[in-house]
Amino acid sequence: MRVFVLVATWMLCWLAASAQSPFVATADVGSIPAGSTFQVSFTLNNLEGQNFAAPDFRPLRVVSGPMRSFQQTIVNGKGSKKTSYNFTIQAVKEGTYEIPGASIVAGGKTILSNSLKIKVTKANDPATLADLKAGSGFFLRAEIDSSEVYIGEQVVVRYRIYTRINIDNFNIISESPYEACFAQAMDAYKEPVVSTEVNGINYSTKVLRKVALFPQQSGRIEIEPMVLQVGIQKKRRNGFGGFFSSMSYDRKNLTSNGLTLQVQSPYVGAPDNFIGAVGQFKVAQQLSRQRATTDDAVVLAVRFSGNGDVKTIRAPKLTLPPGVESYDPKTTLERMINATDSIRGEKVFEYLLTFKQAGSFEIIPALSYLDPDLGQFITFSDSLTVLVSAGKKKQPSDNNLDVAQENDSWGHYRMEGKVKRQRPPLILRPLYWASFGLPVIAFLVLAWRQKVQERKPEM
Repeated sequence: MRVFVLVATWMLCWLAASAQSPFVATADVGSIPAGSTFQVSFTLNNLEGQNFAAPDFRPLRVVSGPMRSFQQTIVNGKGSKKTSYNFTIQAVKEGTYEIPGASIVAGGKTILSNSLKIKVTKANDPATLADLKAGSGFFLRAEIDSSEVYIGEQVVVRYRIYTRINIDNFNIISESPYEACFAQAMDAYKEPVVSTEVNGINYSTKVLRKVALFPQQSGRIEIEPMVLQVGIQKKRRNGFGGFFSSMSYDRKNLTSNGLTLQVQSPYVGAPDNFIGAVGQFKVAQQLSRQRATTDDAVVLAVRFSGNGDVKTIRAPKLTLPPGVESYDPKTTLERMINATDSIRGEKVFEYLLTFKQAGSFEIIPALSYLDPDLGQFITFSDSLTVLVSAGKKKQPSDNNLDVAQENDSWGHYRMEGKVKRQRPPLILRPLYWASFGLPVIAFLVLAWRQKVQERKPEM
């Protein structure tokens, strides 16, 4: 009995202390589906506060905040005031999470608020939510080409809005960080408006944002939901009506569904000549010249273009016959281009070749890449032939070529096929200075002649 009284007394004291705390944390929900947003407020009552410190909300995500608001009321001569710090929080994954208390300095003391517990349940289908909400008529959905991909394979995420009402504008509040992926936004302005039916209801749809993803590691990758704010125009009339009526907007936050990628490594079961490229590629090769002498150095360029991640492509090994030597390849081009429906990549490797003897030499780049649509490795086996005749000069020195490669001085080996000395800069050429000097000399001669003519006596 005594223990019960002590426990009851302690609980009453704790509740009284909590009720009297001037700094209180509240949430507008206790349970929420994954991907949805909710409001958290930290309110200070009847005190002046400073140095507000927000808690660490992770793994929940802060969409916006803190937004500070102030309210003061006077009832029967008695005044009260409260200052609130408001956050919009997004629930990312299922589970039960505790939001720690925030702190603020008030009355010369640091005050700590209470903590909050939020239960995050399984995410709902955005279309189902739209139908359940009376008069909502719109929702946001994340769509993906495929959920099972390879490292380096391109997959496009499309954020599509479905609506039965006019939406005038939109603003992205939060977007997934696309962890473990290289992400590049694509142009979505030209995406058409399309009519479609969902759960027996007709909607107008449009892709508002497209993002090309290239996974960088194998395993499970989570793409977090997007939060989109839309503006819905409503007409508000004043007392005059007609010309004096005005427009205002309702702001609504829409949350898309999340996505999951299952990423595989393309190296499992890959052939020895696999270069790391995954996608649909075109491979082209070019020699700076098809005929050369043992005095010449020839440049071989191998170009890759396709829809995979070109950063993962390694330089292929060359199959060279005896009498031909190759030095470490250089990457001369690597870029990603924003196309209409995908991101296109280009990458070029250049090899410096020298010949120790005359003859006909066949050069074969040994490479293969993975085509995920076909589910197989494609082997490139085209070869190039160089006809080499005996040169007049001494054979190229290995030491000289090694030094040239270390100093990155391949400039005089041009793709046109000629080994020649580079021309001096334009500013050091005589023609450059002559183009400035000749007009000045001509002007001085004309001025001198005119002055001589003026000095002659009139007849």
